[in-house]
Amino acid sequence: TGRNFVSSSSLSCRFGTAPPVPAVYVSSTEILCDAPLLPRGIVVVEVSITDEGQPVSSEDFTMDYVQFTYTQPVEILDVEPVLGDARGGTDLLLMGRNFADSDRLFCR
Repeated sequence: TGRNFVSSSSLSCRFGTAPPVPAVYVSSTEILCDAPLLPRGIVVVEVSITDEGQPVSSEDFTMDYVQFTYTQPVEILDVEPVLGDARGGTDLLLMGRNFADSDRLFCR
């Protein structure tokens, strides 16, 4: 999220030093970008601010230094119990790797 985004066919996002990726305008405060494949770590995400459709250069990007963290994919190795009631409500213990210490975790 941000502010003063404009609808443009040349809108893009840059993740660290990776080549820019296309962005989709949602509103003046929101755009969507698909994060490119990069190794684990923290990168700065910037948005193109050109609206002329000219080739994108480093001067065409914001410089707000908003960070995005790439993490290792979560791996589920085991689950207990392996059976539960079809009506739901069974508490599960998931064992695996690369779980984040976050209050935003959920199962589906």
